[in-house]
Amino acid sequence: MTAQSLPIGSCPVCDYMMDSATDLSNEKVEPQPDDLSVCLKCTSILRFDDELRLVPLAPGEFAKLPDDRRATLFRIRRIVRKINRSFSR
Repeated sequence: MTAQSLPIGSCPVCDYMMDSATDLSNEKVEPQPDDLSVCLKCTSILRFDDELRLVPLAPGEFAKLPDDRRATLFRIRRIVRKINRSFSR
């Protein structure tokens, strides 16, 4: 996984400050408009807008994603929640 620096922004759901994004491949890939992300604090599924700001998915947008992409996002959320629980002990 390769992290890419981003302009500092915050999760539109929980205000967690974020300044980077990580691609799940080992390639150096910069986020593009409409790419998806998961907040590392609240695990909300977010989308990069045209200015690469994170915005919540519109109602119904998640259901329109391919099954494999939804499954991957659910796995990422479970992993992040597990990590967050381990740090809160």
